Amino acid sequence: MASNPAEIQSVVDGPLGKGTRVLRLEEEVAFELINGLSPELQARAIIAPEAPAEIRFVGQPHVTPTAAEGVKISEMDEASQARVQRLIEVYAGTQPEPTAKQRLKEIKDAGPSTIHFAWSGATKPQVGHYYRIQGDTFLIEFVNTQPDAEGTPANHIHAVWRDVRGDFALPVK
Repeated sequence: MASNPAEIQSVVDGPLGKGTRVLRLEEEVAFELINGLSPELQARAIIAPEAPAEIRFVGQPHVTPTAAEGVKISEMDEASQARVQRLIEVYAGTQPEPTAKQRLKEIKDAGPSTIHFAWSGATKPQVGHYYRIQGDTFLIEFVNTQPDAEGTPANHIHAVWRDVRGDFALPVK
């Protein structure tokens, strides 16, 4: 998923107007999550001071699994765990219902100790930021670092849910 601009900065004709934010929940819930962590967990979740320019594996047909970074979800308090669950559900909501149900069940069955949350960049809006949620079977990534077409900084989002076993049911070779 992507949006450029992520937030409409000027008045436009049509059903969308100034202030409309595409991929709003994917960004807002993540900011609530990173900023709601204890200072110790936030420090461990932030894996780099600068956000990358793009999601990992962009344009590649398959994800190359890497070691998980950041904080295990099982180490978070209940409120933070609920935010992670909400964020995962937001992404699952973009998928066909049977696929979303299967993936959510797999995540629940695997448990929170198998899922990590990592962040890079600013912990406030409109400055470059990135996060990922990584489990044994999936990788969710979000990046907002690029300016939009009008030059507004950090207003061009890319977000993705990848199946590390093979996207679109294509086997990993």
